[in-house]
Amino acid sequence: MTEENYLNFQVSKLSKVFKQHFPELVLLAQQTLTPESFKIKLQEYINTACLDEERAGEKRKAVERILLLINYDNTTIDELSIGEKIHVRTITYLWQFLREELEEEISTDFILDLFHQLKYLKNPPLIKSDRNLLKKQMNRWPSGLDESVVAVREKNRDRIIKGLIKKIERRHAPSSRYQFEEGMSYEAKYHQVSEWWNSSRFHLTLAIKSPTELNVFLGNTLSDETMRLFLHARKKGMPF
Repeated sequence: MTEENYLNFQVSKLSKVFKQHFPELVLLAQQTLTPESFKIKLQEYINTACLDEERAGEKRKAVERILLLINYDNTTIDELSIGEKIHVRTITYLWQFLREELEEEISTDFILDLFHQLKYLKNPPLIKSDRNLLKKQMNRWPSGLDESVVAVREKNRDRIIKGLIKKIERRHAPSSRYQFEEGMSYEAKYHQVSEWWNSSRFHLTLAIKSPTELNVFLGNTLSDETMRLFLHARKKGMPF
């Protein structure tokens, strides 16, 4: 059975995949009575992956990623791009999945992502550095400091700022900090957006949320095929 087949699996069938590849992890979930106790056991489980000196460095990176999932589990974060609070339950869902006691419907993509994160504990991808290859790849593209590239970037920035001005003018969010004062001239609005431009919060708040809007901000340069794929992805529920 190849890993490509997993993409067509249902969540229930992926349960068998986990039992095949991570029987000890499934047993941990079945032996723990709460997600909190499972997280303690999971942390012990993943830390053993680095006891083997072989490729310990690569395995440590996989451990750190899963530790982040453990630490953020059952917390609430502010998702500025949609203006909502999101409750993170990644490891809780994993515990429920391994016990076959899921309380909510989750996607196969979610389970597959966790599967690969855990797989890297045993077989992390080996990345070999090659200085000559790196230079060869870098030389394929102009530098971001080239005058021609800087000019293109400034032109794009100007177009995007003008698009953001129109977007802010259409917004109806009185509580937002990103609003224009009544009676502001276009030049003043341009200057204001240029200052907001340096704030990451500004970009998250005004984040593009649809393929059509993305195409507008890119000067309508996306092909029909690309737009078709983006619209299909959005229809499937992929965040944009």
